[in-house]
Parts: sequence; C-alpha cells; structure tokens
Amino acid sequence: MRNILLFIAAATVAAASAIMPYKPMLKEDRVWEIADGVPGVYIEPTSEMKVISDTVIDGKSIKKVRRSYQSEYSIDYYIYEKGGAIYQYDHESNKSFKFMDFNMTVGDTCHWEGLLGDGMVVIADDSISVRGNVYRRLKLKKPNRSTGMTWVEGIGFDKFEPLYSIDAPFSVFTWTLSVWDNGECVFTEDDFNAPAITSGVITAEAERPADNRIYDLMGREIHDPQPGTVYIRNGKKYVMSTK
Repeated sequence: MRNILLFIAAATVAAASAIMPYKPMLKEDRVWEIADGVPGVYIEPTSEMKVISDTVIDGKSIKKVRRSYQSEYSIDYYIYEKGGAIYQYDHESNKSFKFMDFNMTVGDTCHWEGLLGDGMVVIADDSISVRGNVYRRLKLKKPNRSTGMTWVEGIGFDKFEPLYSIDAPFSVFTWTLSVWDNGECVFTEDDFNAPAITSGVITAEAERPADNRIYDLMGREIHDPQPGTVYIRNGKKYVMSTK
C-alpha cells in the first residue's frame, strides 16, 4: 500500500512540475557567494562565481561562469542548461558532463560521473517559498553516506563533498552562502532548509531499496572485490570473505 501511495504522490508532483515552467539557474550577471572548508571548524576566504558572458561552443549556447578568489586567482567554467538539466562543458575532452537534473523525482538515482550527483538517490521532492518566489527542491543522499545534498531549481546546490575528503577525519565541503541578482540577495544558505509548501511532501527514505553495490573506502564502486579487504555495502563496512 505504501508503495502505491508513493507512486501516486510522485506522479502528482511530476504533473505539477510539468505545469510550472522550469526556472533557469544561469541568469545574466548572477553571482554565487561560495565557501570552502570544514563547517564549524574552519572556512577558507570566500570566493564568488559570476555569470560573465555567453558563448557558442559546438553549436551549444553556453554561459561562461568565473570563480574568483580573494587572491585574484580565477577559474572559468562553461555551463549550460538543456531540458531541465545542467551541464558543464570540458574543453580538454570536448565533452559535456551533467551535474544536476530536475527531471528526476523520488527514488531516481544519478547515473552519471561527477562530484555533484553520481550515485545519489532522490529522497524528497517538494517546493519552497523564498522572498516571494516558489522553487522546486530535491533532496539527495548516497545510500552509503550519512551526508547528502540539496538542489533548488533556479538556484543551484547547497553543498558538495569533494572526493579527496571522503575518508578524512573532517570532511571538506564547498557550499553556497548566498545568491545575488543585480546586487540583490535572492537566496541564502538557510533558505535551502526552508519549510516545504508542497501539499503532502514526498519522501522515500523508508522505501528506498538496499544498495547492494560494493564500494571501497574511497567511495569508488568495486566490481571485483578481493578476499580479506574492507569494503562498504548498504552504508556499512565489512570484510570480504576469504572463502
């Protein structure tokens, strides 16, 4: 019965999402204030990401987004939106990599390579109201991890954890402090946790199937586990049998 109700609720939200027009994230002159560090322990000097120009690459209309640090060092990213998903274009490989997809709903898994989603499962799909604007929100979590992340359509992500910090004593995060349009703050880090306004918030935490895939301690999926080695399955450590 719970599975049937979950299906009906998910279908209802999917229909509502189809009615509401997609909110673009890459607005002209938009600025994200970004922090790096260990929450509650240390924070590196704040940097900002800004949409600075439009360009066309391989027939795609792409936004150049520049991340600037206080040391006057900067990095340019090439990002575009298509069909409700957000992609990053990589010059070296001449390929595009998806890192957010708002076509997803509860129970869907991110099946792509990338720090912002690979292997994460959507566990909640709702809407929030912030400063008079309504945004769709997806909450995601990896089955074998205690932390997750939140995507807000038209805004971006709350935080992500780089691969190098997965097995560290203190996990290093990159997270969004605030979002600005034409000098006006339109979203803050607290807004990612705003109360849901969707009638009957959908959550699949209890319904999510077990993840029987095997990972090493660095979070990489293993297809040929070796006897006597420590691995992670369903969020728990275990030693592969030697038999």
